[in-house]
Amino acid sequence: MKKIYFLTYDLTARGGISYYARALIPALKKKEPNLVIIELKQKNRWHRLASLLVCAILAPKGALIISNHVNFLRAFAPLKRLKNFSLSAITINREIEHPSVIPMLRKVDHLFPMFYHGQARLEALGVPSENISHINNILEQSGQPSTDIKPEHQFLVIARLDKFDAKIKGFFYLLRALRQCKNIRVVIAGSGDSKALLEAYCQRFNIQDQVSFRGFVDDKEKISLMRAASIFVHLSDGEGLPCITVMEAIEQGCRILVHDDPRGDVNRLVAKMPLIPVNRYKSSLLADTLQKEAKKQKSKTKVTFVQAKNSINHYSAENVVKVIAAKMGF
Repeated sequence: MKKIYFLTYDLTARGGISYYARALIPALKKKEPNLVIIELKQKNRWHRLASLLVCAILAPKGALIISNHVNFLRAFAPLKRLKNFSLSAITINREIEHPSVIPMLRKVDHLFPMFYHGQARLEALGVPSENISHINNILEQSGQPSTDIKPEHQFLVIARLDKFDAKIKGFFYLLRALRQCKNIRVVIAGSGDSKALLEAYCQRFNIQDQVSFRGFVDDKEKISLMRAASIFVHLSDGEGLPCITVMEAIEQGCRILVHDDPRGDVNRLVAKMPLIPVNRYKSSLLADTLQKEAKKQKSKTKVTFVQAKNSINHYSAENVVKVIAAKMGF
């Protein structure tokens, strides 16, 4: 019987990668009770690489490796032929086009992108189509709120506010649009080293009364904020849809304002999910969309929740494991 390893970041960490691992591991263990979890808690990447090298050396021949991040396979790839490893990785948008990652993608036996257009993007990078299978994101449902809620605020953002995410997620494009529509109020929840920059921007352009910064919120407060919002704002151009926070917001009856990236998944999903597509780079268009949506129905109705239920029913960890197990042969 093949030994199966699952590589992941610190399971207690915040962020989508660790969330995904926490949701996926129970379903993997149900399918394969002898699954070995390798949890990488080291903050320093070189310490992390050293730990992975030790794991790769000690792993038995023929081991099957499932990585929650393609970078973790750096230590296993050089030993792949010698030890007959079967390598697979779950991939997200923003990691696959990094110059240091591209050669790794071509050495992996199977890649599981969490975004619909992953097939074409990976093929363009030289990965054979037979080595690619799309998997869904995972939603741990928190329960439906009651319908016909009158939201306390119209627009909500929940995200990490570090410098990298600030660039990817388009916070400044949202704030720039707010300068053109003084009647709009936005709640931004999250912490990070860009929070002070965002607050300073609001002060500089006199929109500080339109934006409420809540800082870090735990899961309970996050769901409360989503229930109290009409529209969840997700203007990222570096993540595939539907990401976890988007699905959680849909579950709570929110419509989703998304960046209409032609490389992305919006066109595929707009008929299935309550999405409001807009090009984040066109400030006037974004401002017009904010104002238009603010004037619409401000209570959540049963129709919203039916659409939400239909959107998220199949986003289960068990369905993801079925795809991985079928392709990796366990």
